[in-house]
Amino acid sequence: ADDLPAAGSLEVRTAAETTTADPIALAPGETGALEREVAFEEAGEHELRVGEASTTVTVGGLRSRLESMPGFGAAGAAVGLALALAVAFAISVAGRGRRR
Repeated sequence: ADDLPAAGSLEVRTAAETTTADPIALAPGETGALEREVAFEEAGEHELRVGEASTTVTVGGLRSRLESMPGFGAAGAAVGLALALAVAFAISVAGRGRRR
């Protein structure tokens, strides 16, 4: 059981930069999520890392053409979702590591 609190800041890393997300604190048994917008200069596959979790996003192709239209961008949504999942996983792992 998650019986100890966890707190800290997570680094969001790409090949081009590392940024620190806002601090987060979780009570025992609590889960949370952070959202971070990430932009890439070039089309292609890009790796995102948060803590020990990572994911690869693809920028370009049909999604980038759709993003140039007014309204909600598909590529932006995909990056946001992938990063939110990676952050949630990293927070879970960080909380378990503090108990040891």
